[in-house]
Amino acid sequence: MRIIITEQQLRLLEMSTFISVMINEDDDFNVTNDVLNTYLSGNTELIKIYEQIETELNDKFQSDHFEQEIKYSGGLKDLSGGISETAQTKFNEMVSKLSLKNKVLISQSSYRDYNKQKETFVKMAKKHGGTISNGLRQAALPGFSQHHTGKALDITNSKLISDKVLNDYGFIRPYKTDTKFRMPELWHIYYKL
Repeated sequence: MRIIITEQQLRLLEMSTFISVMINEDDDFNVTNDVLNTYLSGNTELIKIYEQIETELNDKFQSDHFEQEIKYSGGLKDLSGGISETAQTKFNEMVSKLSLKNKVLISQSSYRDYNKQKETFVKMAKKHGGTISNGLRQAALPGFSQHHTGKALDITNSKLISDKVLNDYGFIRPYKTDTKFRMPELWHIYYKL
């Protein structure tokens, strides 16, 4: 049996095939965005940043990346706009009292917005194997970093200050031990009050 179709029917058939292919491609795209949407609470600024990370690393975010980050960091954090005045004052009091004023300093990268954290994350990922999982071993995901809060300080010569003294001034060293998920960061202190 032979089927004869008109030129117009052929164009309609080609168009519906094209639309079907586009829908399938969009479905794949939306699956990735569903993961990002779910864990980033629909924050379009962060979603764009994560899509940039995926492109730069040629890797895709999976639910497990977020589940592990949430367990480790406690969830999404708002941007504070800079280092907390109270954290800065308490740090200055502490190093002054210990006569460490020019020996223990705050890193200029202690406060990071989402884009700066993206740069840090991608740099660490590329330096340590080029995957999202390798980046997570070295740095928090944008949106999840304590550096967004203005209460996290990366300091030089951190071993000169004991955990007890840090605690006396309201600081903790939250990442003291190596986990399978993230390396220790003894230079990272967090103002908890």
